[in-house]
Amino acid sequence: MHSQSMPVGVLVSRHPRPLHAQNEVLKPLAVVTDMPPLPDWTLLLRDGEVEVLYAGQSHVVLYPGEAAHYEDNLALDPPRIWVAVRPDIEHFGTIAALSLDPYEGEAMADVEGDTVEALPMPHALREWLADFILQFPPNRTFFKRQRNKAGQPLRDMDGDGE
Repeated sequence: MHSQSMPVGVLVSRHPRPLHAQNEVLKPLAVVTDMPPLPDWTLLLRDGEVEVLYAGQSHVVLYPGEAAHYEDNLALDPPRIWVAVRPDIEHFGTIAALSLDPYEGEAMADVEGDTVEALPMPHALREWLADFILQFPPNRTFFKRQRNKAGQPLRDMDGDGE
């Protein structure tokens, strides 16, 4: 398979722990393609009790078989990247998943404990995704195989004897 990947940086916000919760609330905030090298979980901004942190670098991976889904994403206004973060006892949290596939992004929300956000896709990712779709155009054509009454495939579907 001809998968491709691109490194991205993930920014999250950390909010104080709500009553009756075990952990602070981590929420994906943005994905950046031009982040300077920083250690994971670097504090970038503090506004009262809310902090903005650079969670670290992760990779977006594209697969040719999902090109039709990526094309559906580019049709959104704006296109999105789905980011899941998971609280972690040893660290602030982890970047659990990234996806440009809107259907996979929707499924990511089913993982208990993860916080998933559909964030606007950075311009550099949009261009990379559009180029990928040109390299691996989606095959949306559906052909139903013709069968005879016994369920056997027909050999002569176009009438030319072949």
